[in-house]
Amino acid sequence: MKLDNYELFNSYDLDEARELVANQFCAHHLEIKLKQELFHVRLCQVRGKQIVINYIKYGASVVIEPGELEDFYLIQIPISGHAEISNGGIDCHSNVWQASVLNPDRYTKMLWHAGCEQLIIYIDIKILHKIAEYFIGRSLRKSIIFENLIDFRRPEMQAWRQNVLALFAATSDGQFLLDDNTKTQNLIEQEILTRFLALQPSNIHQFHQFGADLPTAVYIKRAKDFIIQNANMEINVSDIAKAAGVPIRTLQNGFADSLHKSPMVVLRDERLMQVWHELASGQGVDNVTSTATAWGFYHFGRFSAYYQQKFGQLPSQTMADALKKRHFIV
Repeated sequence: MKLDNYELFNSYDLDEARELVANQFCAHHLEIKLKQELFHVRLCQVRGKQIVINYIKYGASVVIEPGELEDFYLIQIPISGHAEISNGGIDCHSNVWQASVLNPDRYTKMLWHAGCEQLIIYIDIKILHKIAEYFIGRSLRKSIIFENLIDFRRPEMQAWRQNVLALFAATSDGQFLLDDNTKTQNLIEQEILTRFLALQPSNIHQFHQFGADLPTAVYIKRAKDFIIQNANMEINVSDIAKAAGVPIRTLQNGFADSLHKSPMVVLRDERLMQVWHELASGQGVDNVTSTATAWGFYHFGRFSAYYQQKFGQLPSQTMADALKKRHFIV
């Protein structure tokens, strides 16, 4: 389970450990919290096709402060001990029942208590973005921002953890990440990531829920695909019907029967979800009005009402919360 055959280094020296860990992740501040505790860092690592699998311990209680990770996510799963995690000003207690995910553009500071050992999945931001776009069937203009706490008390997340632990165990036993098994490795890694995208709350979670009820009628699927791909354009029900290859009345009746919504309401929902995704990212958003306008909302009062009805808060609240986390500095 601890990837014994893939040890990168094993050190009792703080400065050496800081440098060696930085070479695998990023530059960071590292200090021993309690001098009387024995500091002993150990890092084991296996590189897959889409993820990097790590095991790490520090022995003593340590403060780890990398700031912003910038170009990768870390899913940190304690197998013993506990840690205090702060990412974007959101604090969470991590233990065997509550893991953490670090967002790349959020300021990170951690306290690993003595005896804490963690299995860590390193994911390049570009790889996860590409998988997410394929998974939800639409392009994303902003980064994916996850809720930091991973709750393994949820049955579905507990099942995901068991799959991850099985992957670590198989890797440790030399049964995975073999050069002659690339196709299977890719499928297993992708399954780990897509399940995490589906289960862990984030600013793309609404797209997964939106796509879960895809109807079987071919013309309705064509219509929804057209809506998703052209939501930022000036389109109307006639354009949607033309793309679907059916008369307007047929389209409207099909949407009413399958989705219990009109095509234009589905278009409005897609636009609202895109606005929420961008505001919740806290990235490159000047104001709510410009974001709403970019997605076809020109009557701000109606837009705000629709947005609050769908997400339970005003768009200004979404943006303010995201910007606060984005610019958080210890």
